[in-house]
Amino acid sequence: MTQPRQLAIPALIGSVLALATALPGQVDWVQIPIPPAQSPPPRNSGKLVPAGRCGCLILYGGWSNTQNLTDMWRFDGVTWSLIDSNAPPGMRWGHGMSHDLRTGELLLFGGARGFYINDTWKWDGTTWTELRPVHSPPPRASVELVYDEARGVHVLFGGDDFGGSHDETWEWDGQDWTHRAFTIRPAARREFEMVYDRGRQVTVLFGGQQQHGTLFGDTWEYDGIAWTQRFPTNSPAPRSTHAMVYDEARGRVVLYGGYHDPWTANSSPLPETWEWDGIDWVQRSTSAGPATPFQQSIGYAPGSGLTVAFSGATTTETWFLFNRHPATASRMSSGCASASTGVTPSLDPASTLGNLPWIGDTFTLEMSDVPPGGRPIAMLGTTDRSWAGRPLPLSLTLFGGGPGCTLDIAPAATPAMTPGPGNTARFDLPIPNVRALVGLNLYGQGAVLEPAGSSSVLTTTNALLLQIGSR
Repeated sequence: MTQPRQLAIPALIGSVLALATALPGQVDWVQIPIPPAQSPPPRNSGKLVPAGRCGCLILYGGWSNTQNLTDMWRFDGVTWSLIDSNAPPGMRWGHGMSHDLRTGELLLFGGARGFYINDTWKWDGTTWTELRPVHSPPPRASVELVYDEARGVHVLFGGDDFGGSHDETWEWDGQDWTHRAFTIRPAARREFEMVYDRGRQVTVLFGGQQQHGTLFGDTWEYDGIAWTQRFPTNSPAPRSTHAMVYDEARGRVVLYGGYHDPWTANSSPLPETWEWDGIDWVQRSTSAGPATPFQQSIGYAPGSGLTVAFSGATTTETWFLFNRHPATASRMSSGCASASTGVTPSLDPASTLGNLPWIGDTFTLEMSDVPPGGRPIAMLGTTDRSWAGRPLPLSLTLFGGGPGCTLDIAPAATPAMTPGPGNTARFDLPIPNVRALVGLNLYGQGAVLEPAGSSSVLTTTNALLLQIGSR
């Protein structure tokens, strides 16, 4: 049988480009039609964070036009449900709240309810417990609190009290608060935003203002060793009362809204969407957005892979930031067992956070359970319909394949994979930063040439459908 000519990887990408068509805008805000009676009441300064391992978001506290709030809600990606109308930490606004990825617990600190407070609480998914550490930041509100996954600590910065704004950095290790002193640090501020970038393992801070003073438009990052001011080519205008979140699916810090000079006669809304990639800020053009760009409650829902915003003081709107062209990878078949080990090797995206087929990135495929002494190969192509005039899937028994081994894609390139630890192998696929590739499909499958002496010479993995996306 005559086999099709094998293409080099650049030629493979070129063949995909030939299928390209024009695309609409990248991301947009989409309002979810949830009736007001089934939503939390309007609020400012509520906190919306992931909770436990449910893939849901928890909304706690804030203030309305008439009162401070003490209610607690869960959003599962479709509906809101009230957990507690009078949660034990009590009414408050301007508090810090973060999600501990190790334990699944929430940590809450401080805020205000007519006076400033500095209590520390944790929620285990069922019960609130007040913690009584030896040390603590002084009472304050308008703080930001994030969980630093790489170091296993919660990081708190800034805020204000009756005496003015603060520039202190504190860390919670699960037992006590520690004040971290830095000569170089962001200026004292309130109503700023701070998130943890899981991909780059740094805390990112933007904007805010001093109490009744300077408005900031600066960008800072904190790695646990030092604060570093970044000086990007492009940047959002100075603002406060904006919202920020780290979008894990796309590896971007998302900023929405805020006001120029809030609390003054010169106040003006800034209903803009910006994204930070660690190098520069990029403004996204969107057709819509939350109605009130002021003290939004915003969070990333791991279950749905979407950024969620709950609109502010006068509405009960829930919005998603929707990526029109996500990168995806999904299994298409099951593979076959190795003749030498009896175990079926598998092919998946490497488990690195955000590792998907994005334009401008290198996408890594990983084969696991590679038979010792076997030679792993990645097969990549643009179709799963037919190969060499034969329909797919194609049994490989006549070509030395073991029982149940099939060819599920039409390979246009067959690069060798690099052996790794623990019977694994990897292949890195650079995807050009070419907009025309977005939305197109690649197909992948792994094959292993079995070691000498095996009853068959070829074993195949599951196949993958890869959709190229743009962040």
